[in-house]
Amino acid sequence: MKQKTVPQEIIVVDNYIKNSKIQNLMVDLQRHNRNIFLKYTTCNKRGTSFVRNKGIESAKNEIIAFIDDDCTADYQWINRMVEHFKNNPQHHALVGKSVRGYQNNIFSLLDEIAIRTAYVESSYKERKSTFVQFIDTKNFAISKNVLISNKIHFDEQFAKYNMFDDYDLAFQLAEAGTQIKYDEEMIVTHYGRETALKHFERNIRIGLSLSIYYSKLLTYQKNTTLAFLYDKNPKLMRAIEVRNKEIQSREQKKLLLNKNKWFLLQLQFWKQIGRIAILSGYWMSRIMHPHIKWEYHKQEYQL
Repeated sequence: MKQKTVPQEIIVVDNYIKNSKIQNLMVDLQRHNRNIFLKYTTCNKRGTSFVRNKGIESAKNEIIAFIDDDCTADYQWINRMVEHFKNNPQHHALVGKSVRGYQNNIFSLLDEIAIRTAYVESSYKERKSTFVQFIDTKNFAISKNVLISNKIHFDEQFAKYNMFDDYDLAFQLAEAGTQIKYDEEMIVTHYGRETALKHFERNIRIGLSLSIYYSKLLTYQKNTTLAFLYDKNPKLMRAIEVRNKEIQSREQKKLLLNKNKWFLLQLQFWKQIGRIAILSGYWMSRIMHPHIKWEYHKQEYQL
């Protein structure tokens, strides 16, 4: 509630099990904030896609902002998005910058490197504005009207492993001709995945989700995703890979300033462990879903 601009409504959607502590907290907050609509609800289907769709359905206002339960928002967070949409009515989707809460934690740093690199890789300029081609659902705002008018929602088939529903939503927005604006001053601090087990488990889920992700990519026509570039223009794809490696190296250097050699060695070790986890999940997906056209990304995973 410590925001420069107070939201008109706050909706908390719990996944599957009702949390009485949160429910009581919401009641207490409502008692002291009569001007804010507060709603606590549960979703009886497991998975973030179901939960986020339930939140969209429950929202009454035109602009919907998303944040996860392991994040805290900067004091200016709501104010930044409100001012942006007010001053730029042509923009309908906005993503912000996510920073790690555990500053010296290797696994949090790996997360931040991946997200920061993806934003830079997918960014493009148009009339002095920076846009990106994917979203981060823990720091994201969008027009409800755009979602409804274009029948856009979080695809619930991704709920099985809770991965790639954000990428898929970005593809749906691209299909509808909606650009995603990036604002690095709209900041959220993320406190997730601070242990080796959580890091490994997340990467396994990434690999397992690839079957759903690849099959869904084939349904999109307008956006030129990397999957299609492998097939259509291998030379361009190799050039993009070289550029992305350079960008990743540059972003890592920014985040790894003043880190000692031992820390960097551990970082590289766990980065490779994460890659092994993704590949393990990937091969499991190939066994479970032999009908998927896997050749689109065979170069990326060197299979």
